Amino acid sequence: MRMTAIEKHFVNRPEHALQVAGRAQQLLDQIRIEAAWRYLDVGCGVGAAARAIAQRSGLDVTGIDVDPRQIEAARVREAHPHVRFMVMDATRLAVP
Repeated sequence: MRMTAIEKHFVNRPEHALQVAGRAQQLLDQIRIEAAWRYLDVGCGVGAAARAIAQRSGLDVTGIDVDPRQIEAARVREAHPHVRFMVMDATRLAVP
């Protein structure tokens, strides 16, 4: 599902990304994370939450979004060694 420009404006705000990352971390804190685990951020937008999750959890994170412009914006922001971004439809996942 593609978002409108106004929807992107709200979901790409740093405050929203921190909320998403915070909730994900709350859930991750309830399990014992194993070293080889990875995290898939579906609908990652500009990648702020994906980077925050990688930083907090130490997991390798793949962020996917159907919108190439969102992924392009995610890639040009500050890089994190454990995060990668891909254009992908969540109904047709192509990740191991």
